[in-house]
Amino acid sequence: MDRYDLQNRYLDLTRIQLPSLGRTRGWVVTEDHCFMRIVLDHVFADCWYNHLDRRLRAYKQLNGTQLAQAVGIAEHMCQADGQTIEQMNAVPRMAGQAGSPNRQAPPATAVEDVIRRLLAGECQGRLLR
Repeated sequence: MDRYDLQNRYLDLTRIQLPSLGRTRGWVVTEDHCFMRIVLDHVFADCWYNHLDRRLRAYKQLNGTQLAQAVGIAEHMCQADGQTIEQMNAVPRMAGQAGSPNRQAPPATAVEDVIRRLLAGECQGRLLR
């Protein structure tokens, strides 16, 4: 896939497919921008704002490897269950970030493990532990 194919795939997954799955499967996350945030946070294992200029379109700032990783994470999210999506939604956030005060960030090693297992294709809709 070239860069434009990867961008189109990323946008299709995060704008259309994942929000649709979220609504039909009753996931806590259903909005496209939330899926984009989850994917990008997992690409960086940190709040994406700490790595990209949030005034610009984030996916356009990704290098080829990061964009491919984002597509891979989003594709695996399509196969995930609600608990896995909730776990992925709990990625560490930037201090002072607006959002749910109840969101508990897992240790960095847990986030790294989720990313490793997603990219290895191990989740296949099961809760990652």
